[in-house]
Amino acid sequence: VLNPGDFNTNNSLGRHEFLPPESEDDPYAEQFKRTLGIIERDETTGRGPEVLAKKIVKIVESKNPRQRYINASFDQRLAVLLKYILPGKLFRKILETYYKIER
Repeated sequence: VLNPGDFNTNNSLGRHEFLPPESEDDPYAEQFKRTLGIIERDETTGRGPEVLAKKIVKIVESKNPRQRYINASFDQRLAVLLKYILPGKLFRKILETYYKIER
């Protein structure tokens, strides 16, 4: 299993068709735009896909590959670790703060 972080590809281009709010009056429209903006910023400032391609080649050529790989930025790797060591409510609060989710 290879868990990639954010990479600078054109994947963001088609995302707007993924369940956007139906109108500007939708109570989640503003939150959707704000969070999507953060996600798109992270992707457009992410590493190039060549980094991921090199990792895939290394895994395929490995004699004894591990079961799981994480190919992500330091912050994203840290988030994976924190998910397992922090209580769920605290981890959720960190994500809500990062993605500017208002409750």
